Amino acid sequence: SSTRFTNSQQTKEHKFLTTRDDETGLKSLFMINKSSGEVIKKIELVEKNPGYVVDVVDNVIFLTEKDKLIRAYSMD
Repeated sequence: SSTRFTNSQQTKEHKFLTTRDDETGLKSLFMINKSSGEVIKKIELVEKNPGYVVDVVDNVIFLTEKDKLIRAYSMD
């Protein structure tokens, strides 16, 4: 079963949440289409509750972990 953590955000079309991936067993950030419920993107995480910002203008997710590591992922 999945464990949902408390770190979630949303945009007009997508919901973002952190949970354990049933397939890999790893903590991941999921980008889910609100209309269809389809998982659009999955990002494996180092921390349980990382900081992240969703930039809807440039379609980028900025993820910060361990207070130092910053990664950027395209939402396309």
